[in-house]
Amino acid sequence: MQNIKVNTYLLMTLVMVLSATSVDVQSIEAETKNVNTVTDFTPLTHFGDNPGELLASVFLPKAKMVNNKQQNKLVVLLHGCGQNGETLSRQSGLLDLAQSHQFSLLIPQQVSTNNATACFNWFSQQDQQTEQGESLSIMNMIRTVQSKFNLEQVYIVGLSAGGAMASNLLSQYPGSFEAGAIIAGIPFPCADNLVKAISCMKSGSDLSAKLQADRIMKLNKGVKQWPELTIISGSADGIVNPKNSLDMAQQWSQLHQVSEQAQTQKGTNMTTTYWGDTKNVELIELDNIGHGFPVNPNVKGGGTVAPFVVASDLSAAQYLVEKWIN
Repeated sequence: MQNIKVNTYLLMTLVMVLSATSVDVQSIEAETKNVNTVTDFTPLTHFGDNPGELLASVFLPKAKMVNNKQQNKLVVLLHGCGQNGETLSRQSGLLDLAQSHQFSLLIPQQVSTNNATACFNWFSQQDQQTEQGESLSIMNMIRTVQSKFNLEQVYIVGLSAGGAMASNLLSQYPGSFEAGAIIAGIPFPCADNLVKAISCMKSGSDLSAKLQADRIMKLNKGVKQWPELTIISGSADGIVNPKNSLDMAQQWSQLHQVSEQAQTQKGTNMTTTYWGDTKNVELIELDNIGHGFPVNPNVKGGGTVAPFVVASDLSAAQYLVEKWIN
């Protein structure tokens, strides 16, 4: 399996070259290596089978009490290519919010021996299928942390390749998550090899939203309750075509069997479209924002700008925590 993963380097580099936005992977990798690791995290070293050969770390609040109630929520963060997950948790504002709201964080981490650009292998058959590869590694991390620390509700957020992997997990393990958020990601199933991955990134899926949803339903026969989903994309994203976000929203509206027409709200520099009275599925489109995790440094816990952590009126982390953590 290792040889297959290592050989993805040339084609993943081609993905970057084909992008409208220039991506200097080496400089990003160098930057993340030079950033001190976040000392609030503890390595997670024993979590069962790890066929994807990933690393993991956990943040646990000192006191899991909010308003005299036990806080039993876990948020999983999947980083983008070339990123360090712990560093992204800090840059995005998610770590500050975990400390102030007393919820736990799980950070799966890709390594260069699996993928030379540190991307999760969301497009690889061996890593995207249920109970195999990186998907199984991440699910075993989640199961272990849940069991060990009595965490009942699980939420997942992913950026770019991490968003695509989050899409895979939400689609194949819907009963494991309360809700998810996919930022600049790609719907599952869009690609099962690198050539298709490039096509998905540039042009979106060649399947209709209904066919995408039908394939997921076949994998999850009998599922009645689907996780709520928030999808965020920038209109100026030159790496992952924003069409992917629209396709994903329409796909998940099919999974939720929402009969109502989509409703649209225009805000400051953003448009929100949602399906269902409780916003079971929502698509947030940010005007003139490129590829990255949206942050607003002007608000508390709103994050800080960094490579692929982009300035916006919306702090994605703050928005999601307000939505998920009561």
